[in-house]
Amino acid sequence: MLGSTASAMYFSKTIFFSSGMNYFLFFSVWCYNQQMKEILFFYGLECPSCIVVEKHVDKLISEGFNIKKIEVWHNKENDELLMKLDVGDDVCGGVPFFLNQNSGKSICGEATYREIKNWAEGK
Repeated sequence: MLGSTASAMYFSKTIFFSSGMNYFLFFSVWCYNQQMKEILFFYGLECPSCIVVEKHVDKLISEGFNIKKIEVWHNKENDELLMKLDVGDDVCGGVPFFLNQNSGKSICGEATYREIKNWAEGK
């Protein structure tokens, strides 16, 4: 809980301040932030397609997209997470693999910057 001193919350490259009587703004942003889930990008360090796609991911992150990069070829726990999440009718079975936690939709394989951006925006 916030005290009477000013507090800052970073949200999508914007800083929201809350102090004293101004809890409403903080609470509204906090509620929205709890609903906003990140996009997961699973990749292999030496994977040629992943190397190409990772450049697009880095650009999208710099533009403010909430993307978490998860390396699976050298991390057993991350690989197990990929296996757990890569389910359903369109199983990818490898990397690169994107999962949008908000929509549940995924991208399997190499994709262009525009394809990934449009998909991330829900277009």
